[in-house]
Amino acid sequence: MNRFLKQLIYGIFYAIALAGIGFGFYKLAFIKTAPPSCFDNIKNQDETEIDCGAIGGKCASCEFKNIKINYADVKAISLGMDTSTIFLEVSNPSENYGLKKFDYTFNIFSRFGPLIQSVQKQSSLYPGEKKYIIESGLGVSIESIGSVEFKLGDLNWENIENLPSKEDIRVSGIKEADGQGARIVSGKVLNNSNRMIRKLILAAAGYDNSGGILRFSTTEIENVLPNKDYAWKIFLPKLSYKEIRVYEDALPE
Repeated sequence: MNRFLKQLIYGIFYAIALAGIGFGFYKLAFIKTAPPSCFDNIKNQDETEIDCGAIGGKCASCEFKNIKINYADVKAISLGMDTSTIFLEVSNPSENYGLKKFDYTFNIFSRFGPLIQSVQKQSSLYPGEKKYIIESGLGVSIESIGSVEFKLGDLNWENIENLPSKEDIRVSGIKEADGQGARIVSGKVLNNSNRMIRKLILAAAGYDNSGGILRFSTTEIENVLPNKDYAWKIFLPKLSYKEIRVYEDALPE
């Protein structure tokens, strides 16, 4: 290698080195590093995971950031006479955050694909709560239903301290009797809360020997006043149930 070529290579090397050193000084002198934030995709500050931490920290809690409603597939069962019930169990795994109100939709599709019916409703879900969401008495035969889609609207989670107290609903005096072609479940319900409940849903579930739900049926009571008893009655198809349980759900204001 001749002398000129060596000098050229060394010159390029030194130029690159000097450029690197110069950029380093420039960065230190003129380029300011962005301060840590809760949106920099870096685990810093007092964060326990990237951009989240413990409750009361600088960033949103990781529990709040990762929270979601847990639910299984929607089930459909017949009520006879070309009517059916759809339902699913939902749960809130968080002990610190809940939903005062949320929107949901059941989209019911036929066996051949087209949408038969959409049902839009609201519910609530308190910290650690597990419950059924039920739509009973649909004018659709079970044979017509191919699938049911459950869709959630926007979820505005709130800290437990900001949620109103959960309604205190007390069901009592449950009785079962056989009517003409139906099992009649009846009783009383008391709104032991200090405010009116806009709509109260009572549901009777009939279980088989293996613990599966054979039938689900509901009744609704509107404008349930505080400290007042209400009589209710629910009709289930007359089948051999091992057990019948009653569930309640107060719809948000």
